[in-house]
Amino acid sequence: MVIITKYFYETKKPEFFLFISLLYVLLSVLLNEFIIKDELYYQTLGEQLARERIEEFLEFKHKWDWIAYLIIPLVLFFKFLFVALCLETGSIFQGYKTSFKQMFHIAMFSELVFLFAQMFKTIVIVFAKFENLNELQYVASFSLLSIINNKNIDPWFIYPLQTINIFEILYWIFLAYMLKTILEKEYNKMLKFVLSTYGAGLLIWVIVVMFINVNFS
Repeated sequence: MVIITKYFYETKKPEFFLFISLLYVLLSVLLNEFIIKDELYYQTLGEQLARERIEEFLEFKHKWDWIAYLIIPLVLFFKFLFVALCLETGSIFQGYKTSFKQMFHIAMFSELVFLFAQMFKTIVIVFAKFENLNELQYVASFSLLSIINNKNIDPWFIYPLQTINIFEILYWIFLAYMLKTILEKEYNKMLKFVLSTYGAGLLIWVIVVMFINVNFS
């Protein structure tokens, strides 16, 4: 952990943001272009759409995939912004001497947990065999969704069950450690702080997503 803390202080933050964004883009390109083949789309959509419609969809997808890759850094930026806002709001109420910039950097650095999770998931997908795209959401998630009978779950309930996973818990632990280092507080106190700030924000976000799924599905 000492090495991680040293790396956090010595790393140039703009370069780190670029680095982590590029890794996510590369993983996304690897999945979309080389691992998830077109045949999987035909197997998944074959009973719902005519072959010509699927071909049109894939042609459109391949033509505009680059836009999705460009959006990845923007999505990451707003994610870090959201986490930093939760943490900084809690800091203000607790009277901690922090800055929004510090919290943003902590959120960005802690993203290494989810980056590792995505790399691990990509490796699993490479060696796994799937009959349709729907099976991908249950791969290496280590979530509640992967250990219960998902055939009986309403679609709107999938996201919250995916969210409760081991990597999310590791993310809370990592956030707490980074806050302990920055604020020089007890670890247990910082873990409770993370649960009451970021945890509360995550709960609100999950409820919003569930509401959208229920009303627009």
